[in-house]
Amino acid sequence: MRWRVLLLAAGAAVIGAELPRTVDGYWGIWYFNQPSGDEYVYKYSGGFATYPQQQSPIAIYAPAVRKTFFCYGGTTPGKQELLHMVSYYDHRTGIVPRPTLLLDKQTSDGHDNPVMSIDAEGYLWIFSNSHGTSRPSYIHRGRIQPAGTW
Repeated sequence: MRWRVLLLAAGAAVIGAELPRTVDGYWGIWYFNQPSGDEYVYKYSGGFATYPQQQSPIAIYAPAVRKTFFCYGGTTPGKQELLHMVSYYDHRTGIVPRPTLLLDKQTSDGHDNPVMSIDAEGYLWIFSNSHGTSRPSYIHRGRIQPAGTW
């Protein structure tokens, strides 16, 4: 799938190219917030690949290609960096391929996890959110190809 990236910076859209790559496995980001000073250690913590709950949808079925596309906040083993990932479940074959790395958000904040949409022309959109204004937000656009290719 070919992806185009729209960088949102101070209200202006800048179009650039990005070459995503696949990564070797599915690791969701581990996130923690606010030390609690008690036996629980943090106010909340855990696997937050699809956090927070109001960020949706994170999966969309595309009947034209019989695939369910999904996105999540991932990482790589031994690191605590938020990486925006996308992949799909192929309903014909039952296969889930390796995820594609779209973006290193350069934070560990699970609030920056991505969401997605699909438009009438077959473009899959990934919205890379930001928690506050200290980091940029991004929009990725990929075209879903017909006849089972991606």
